[in-house]
Amino acid sequence: MAGFFEGEELVKMDEARQSLRTAILINVAVCPAHELAAYYALEDHLSREVRRPFYELKKVEQCSLVLMMTPCTPQAQTDSIYLVNLYIAVIRSCSLN
Repeated sequence: MAGFFEGEELVKMDEARQSLRTAILINVAVCPAHELAAYYALEDHLSREVRRPFYELKKVEQCSLVLMMTPCTPQAQTDSIYLVNLYIAVIRSCSLN
């Protein structure tokens, strides 16, 4: 496993989760209509997606930036499932695992 992360700065799972949580909360501050979807993403889905003991810091930071920049969408007001899936799709597309 050391060869997989050789030369990369790592963060623990809890730190990675906290960084992604903060990014989602920042997005909600800009897009209040995302609040319900963010709650579901934070309370249920994030722990299922981020479950390895260590993550590359660079990838976590990049993913956090993308989550913060998730666009405000009027569809979120009527369809929270859409936005929950959007948050999860962003996290999966970051290739953290």
